[in-house]
Amino acid sequence: MKDNFENNIKESLNGFEVPYDAAAWSAMSKRLDQTMPTSGGSNLIWYLGGAATVAVIVTTVLLWPSADVEKSQHITSTSTEKVKETEDQVHTSKGTSSQSSIQDASTTEAPVKNTTNGTSNPVSFDPAPNIFDNPIDYIKVKENSFMKEDEPVNSIFDPIIEIVAPSVPSLANICLNETTTINNTNKQELTVVGPNGITTIKGNTSLQFTTDSEGIYNLGFMVNGIFNSKESFVVKPLPKADFTIDETYNYENGVPSMNLSTNSQGVAHAWAFEGQSGTTSGTETKAHFFYKGQYDITLTVTGSNSCKTTATKSVQIDETYNLLAVNGFDPMSSDNRINSFIPRGLVERSADFRMIIIDPTDGAIIFETSDVSNPWRGLDKRNGQMVSANKAYIWKVTLNNPLKGENPEYKGTIVRL
Repeated sequence: MKDNFENNIKESLNGFEVPYDAAAWSAMSKRLDQTMPTSGGSNLIWYLGGAATVAVIVTTVLLWPSADVEKSQHITSTSTEKVKETEDQVHTSKGTSSQSSIQDASTTEAPVKNTTNGTSNPVSFDPAPNIFDNPIDYIKVKENSFMKEDEPVNSIFDPIIEIVAPSVPSLANICLNETTTINNTNKQELTVVGPNGITTIKGNTSLQFTTDSEGIYNLGFMVNGIFNSKESFVVKPLPKADFTIDETYNYENGVPSMNLSTNSQGVAHAWAFEGQSGTTSGTETKAHFFYKGQYDITLTVTGSNSCKTTATKSVQIDETYNLLAVNGFDPMSSDNRINSFIPRGLVERSADFRMIIIDPTDGAIIFETSDVSNPWRGLDKRNGQMVSANKAYIWKVTLNNPLKGENPEYKGTIVRL
């Protein structure tokens, strides 16, 4: 209550001046002279006394509010210090949250600054920082999300629209020139970046991808023209493959044979021959072709990285193999090489076989054997007699253990000379 009264007095006296009235002062002076006569110099004393009274009143009015002014200034200074402290805290918070999300940035209070130099006027605020000058300080990109392309941003407080990143399949390492299938189950395109260029895979499609260069390939997607790699696979190099063919086509152990060899480096070498099932292995092998014609020989070399390379060459066979059988014999000769009949191939091969001789006249079997030491000497087993001369008889051999690509049955004609 006392404070209010004092404030009212100060407000009433603030700027108050007593108007000067010459007639009133003259009347007051006469009355005083009549009551208390003075000498001629007494007026000066009164003038000085009045001036002193006015000076005291004015000084009181001027000095009275100084305490409140100091109090106001103290309050303003304290406010400025707290604003400065708040500003420091905001800057410190910003420096330690460079990886926070946009949502965090949008809810952080903007730093404040007192721009009134200690006056009691309201403080002003700095404009919010432009986070897009260095967005990585404010945005933490999620592992499986990214900002939608061309998304308009009206202010820094607008939420960043996040969409799920495309699903990127993982691929096994493959060898050069192999083909792998890449399935894109997303609406967005996927991108393959390799040593020799870029390949795109449209959404919801599959691509038969054939590698043409060895090295590292990255699979991912594009965002605002920037490639985001999510998976990678390696295209491994191929070993070298080559071989030589001995053009001398001979008969080893009664079998048509061709010698093959390779100097190609690898952990495995496999040979394949046209018209024959299966393969043979090793850096050296033999090829056996039993019929006239042209055939391919293929060598497959497996490298230490499990990649394989093939090399193919062709050979020409000029005659059909028929167990090296002759077409005539003379049972009356003393030369053991021509006085009996059995295909020479059977003798050299030590084959497991059965041979029969057929009379073309009635189709009867006139001789049979499974022993190379028991050839046909021209006798008809039906009567024990020598068959007629200069007549062709049919022979037929069945092999119980034919070689790869070999027909188990052979046949021909033989004439008794």
